[in-house]
Parts: sequence; structure tokens; C-alpha cells
Amino acid sequence: MIAQNNVTHLFVGKDVTPTTGSRDALSTGQLGIFKNGATSGTNDALTAGDRFVVAFKDANGQVLMSPEIKYDNIYSKNKTAYAAAAQKVAYVGYNGTSGSITVGNSDIYILRVVLQDPTRTLAEHPLYEYAEYSSDAAATQREIAEGLIENAVYNFTSLKPRKVTVVQPSLVCSSPTNSGDDFVGNFIVVNGSKYATAANSGQYATNTDIAVGDYVRVGATATTAVALTSNVYKIVSISGTTTKTIEFDRPIVEASGTYTSGNYTQVIPTATVDNAAFGIKLTGVALPFEVGKVKYGVLDFEVVLNEAFDATVITEAVAPSKGSGTYQEIAELEAFLSGNRGETYRVASYPVSKLPNATVGDTYNMIVIHYYNDDTQGLDRNVRAYGTLMIATDADSSGTPYASLQTVFGL
Repeated sequence: MIAQNNVTHLFVGKDVTPTTGSRDALSTGQLGIFKNGATSGTNDALTAGDRFVVAFKDANGQVLMSPEIKYDNIYSKNKTAYAAAAQKVAYVGYNGTSGSITVGNSDIYILRVVLQDPTRTLAEHPLYEYAEYSSDAAATQREIAEGLIENAVYNFTSLKPRKVTVVQPSLVCSSPTNSGDDFVGNFIVVNGSKYATAANSGQYATNTDIAVGDYVRVGATATTAVALTSNVYKIVSISGTTTKTIEFDRPIVEASGTYTSGNYTQVIPTATVDNAAFGIKLTGVALPFEVGKVKYGVLDFEVVLNEAFDATVITEAVAPSKGSGTYQEIAELEAFLSGNRGETYRVASYPVSKLPNATVGDTYNMIVIHYYNDDTQGLDRNVRAYGTLMIATDADSSGTPYASLQTVFGL
């Protein structure tokens, strides 16, 4: 959330080129830069001595104006292009390139994921997820990985009553990818289900029959090629004839869809998997967000292993990031800064009808202008009052709001 020592003004524009017409001609979501005394907007570069205001027609049909700003009094300005948020990804053991889970006979493996939730109360004890498995007297890496993923799926996910999934566990292995080992017919996936169907009698490669105990590597979507970091699932039962119904060891977390013949799936025979290195992949899940009620944040977490894992390596593959110019960021800023335009406490006890300008699914480029006003005269000097102007615009497509504003402000 933004903190402001001085007033901040935010305009959330659409993919519309800033106007060179009048204020009255602004369309909804359109911006305009008007020099002092001018009746028409400009997209030319501002220069020393210019005074200007930014005008904007909001979703409620109102034309909003910034304070008049002296170009000479801008002391800082910057631009930031949209960057997508990123959820954290960490691996225990095999990480798609190297690594493995250390094997120990008759040992207890405990994997903890300590959640570093930015919304938790100061000094509150941290929450954590855990997975546990007791290996047998002739343990294998595959056995330990299967045991850990089974326990993790239950403990980490919404399979457990009244549980919200915030970290998604997956299983990966080092068996090489092979585009020739995909299903011959369509492979139909339903997200959250343990069952999938495969046409052509469930055959793969050169008319090879699938078998219980084989693994299936699944692409992230129906049009995404599999990789060594893709999730693998163990087949526990097969039924049907022309179309096979396949039951896996756990629910499928990939996107629902029809995975056609291609490198979007891969069957890995049991004998191949036996010699593979395994890893547990842990991926952060987007946290709940509600404008003005639930703060926007991206989960961070720390992986802690007990001594049974010994030399098992933890790899942090993707760092968590809130990104820049996401809908959540802009919507949260808009709700907070509405206080600068009359909604002082931001939550009213009476009906407030006001359409937001930030749009779900949109991505925004940002321009931020820091300025001061020194028109107030004190006893012995001018008194400066500081302010900030923030402009978020949809990514340029049919219009050029971002490119035009960069020209105007010399960015």
C-alpha cells in the first residue's frame, strides 16, 4: 500500500491517445494535457516555463483535473512498463536440471514450508505447511518422493476440510522428455480431478499400451509442451476399452482441456522412472484480493528440511514479485487515493455509487511525476508544498497513451 506524506493524484486511463481537442470532447478513460490558458490539449513536449494541468474523464462521466503544475517545479519523474506478478517456485531435490532426494532407510522425512504472509499481524507466529513420510528398510528415491507428495497434497491443499491452498506441491523427475511418447489420441484433463480420459485405447508412442504404475508428464496447458519441470502423475488404475479412463495418484492441477497428439503429454514407463531422480516442486498460489478490503500481496515462503534429507538441495527457481502495473496494484491505489477527492475515510456507512476506472484483467504502464508548488509566501521565503501525479494507462494498442505521455514529459 502507498504511503503519502503529501497529496497524490492518480488517473487511470484507457488505451486512447491523449486528446488534442477540448476538455468537453474527452471520451471515457481519455487523458489530456492542457497548458495554461489553452482550450486544446497537447501531445508535444513540455518545456521550461510551461504550466499545465492533466484532465481525465472518469468512468462516472466526470472530467477530473489535476492541480496546475509548473514544468520547472518537477523535481523527479519516471516511467515503469507493465511487469507481470510472479509466484515463488522452489524445488526440493531434482529441479529440472540437477539434484536429487537423499535416500535413507527407515528414516522419517519432514518437509516444512514456512509462510511469510505479508498480511499477518506483527509478531504473530508464522504459519507453515508440512509433509512427512517414513521410509522403509529398502528405501528408494521414488518411494520417498511418492510418499512425500501424497502427504503434501493432503496437508497443503483444499482437499483438507476448510483449507485454502496457498502453496501447490507437484512432483517432477529426471526421465528425459521424448515427444514421441505422447498419447496417440486426445487426452482430456479436468483440473482438480484424479481422472482423465485417453482416446485410441489409451495408447502412446508406437501403439504402446499404458499400464498401471506408469507415469504421465502433463504440460501446464493443452497447448504447452512438456518440460523436465512439468508435473508427473502415477497411474493407479485403468478402465474402458476404446476410450480409457485413467485414475492418477492425486488430482491434476494443470488446466482443463483436450491435450491433442503432440508434445503436450508424455507417458513414462515404470522401468524408466525407477532410475530417475525426483524432486518436490512448490509453487505459490495467488492470494485472495478484494479492492479496499483484502490487501494485494504475493506470498513468500521458506523451505525447511529435517536431517533425514541430508545433502538434498533446495533450489529457489523463481522469486516472488508483485509485478508492476497489475490490475490489483492499480485498483488498490485507486481505492486508497479516492480519499484525496472527497472520500476521506474510503469506507462510507451510506450508499456510495462510484464506478472504478481500473478494469479487471487490464495491464498498465505507469508514469509518476513528483513536483512542488512554491506560490505560498512566508515571512522570509516562499513555502514549498509537495505533490505527486501518477498516471496509469492501458498498454498501447489501438491508441498511444504511454508513448504520447513519455513525449510530453520528456521520459
